[in-house]
Amino acid sequence: MIRPRMSFLEKLAASSRARDSILCIGLDPEPDRIPEGLGRGPQAALRFLRRIVRATSDFACAYKPNLAFYERYGGAAFDVLGLTLQAIPDGIPVILDAKRGDVPNTSEAYADALFDAFHADAATVAPYLGMDSIAPFTRGDRYALVLARTSNPGARDVQDLVVEGHPLYERVVSECVGAFPAERCGFVVGATYPEEAKRLRELAPDRLFLMPGIGAQGGDIATAIRAGLDRAGGGVLPSARDRVGAPLMLGIGPEELLLVALLALLVLGPERLPKVMRDMGKVVGDLRRTSDELRTEFLNADKLLDTATAPRASTTPATPATAPALESTSSGPAGESAFDREMREARERMRGT
Repeated sequence: MIRPRMSFLEKLAASSRARDSILCIGLDPEPDRIPEGLGRGPQAALRFLRRIVRATSDFACAYKPNLAFYERYGGAAFDVLGLTLQAIPDGIPVILDAKRGDVPNTSEAYADALFDAFHADAATVAPYLGMDSIAPFTRGDRYALVLARTSNPGARDVQDLVVEGHPLYERVVSECVGAFPAERCGFVVGATYPEEAKRLRELAPDRLFLMPGIGAQGGDIATAIRAGLDRAGGGVLPSARDRVGAPLMLGIGPEELLLVALLALLVLGPERLPKVMRDMGKVVGDLRRTSDELRTEFLNADKLLDTATAPRASTTPATPATAPALESTSSGPAGESAFDREMREARERMRGT
């Protein structure tokens, strides 16, 4: 018997319970954060992203790839995204941070791409074309995270404009609450604006708040979560991008431990704090013991183009010939590199699904 697909909120709740975590990890392949030993270009991005997933999948309750960082890679963008998504375990929901929004038929196409082609569980949506531009992202089992109060300093330029006595971002939330049910629509509320988050929680008491901006953007995790919690003590999903990637892979310091302790205290309560910190101590120990192995894997895995065939011309620099080539289970064009072969096979698998 085929089981019905879980909704985004159900999948997120199950993932959070299974990992005792509310950590959402951004998967943004910024070139300057990728270790030089992995090479450059889409190959390096894919290696980096898959290793982040491998190292964090026991602790992350959700992943959030930002499509802009993939689109930088041109023709390889969606291959890198597709292969990265394939690396994420099935039980962990994926939020595609696309910030889409357009006239209805174009929004329909955007939503089909994100949910049907890439199998997203949720997507971020820009609201300024109106409710009919958001609607395609909320149909069926789809879930829209509508931009309400974003984390950037320039958010005030437009979002603070007063409309009939209220800031525009409040009107956006009120309109969406009236138009879409809670199981289909939540909001992006920047952790850098906790006072605004308190007000939005009053307007949207039963909605999920995705709260980016923690870390280098200046958002304080304890203040943000306290501001965004619903009456049941939940309803928030903090998202940190700048603290993810190399820092998380290669070490955890006292600041990160303090953030985890504050999260545990605020969300789980004081009675759970000792157990969480004991478990965290074990996790930190395991990560530190394996950090050398991770560094070695980052620097040595998947570096070779296929040495069995002559590499074809490419605008992407070849990486050093110090690691074994990827193996293939199917034949391809003469001169096809290992990376291109893997991309081709991934596309075939995606078409098969």
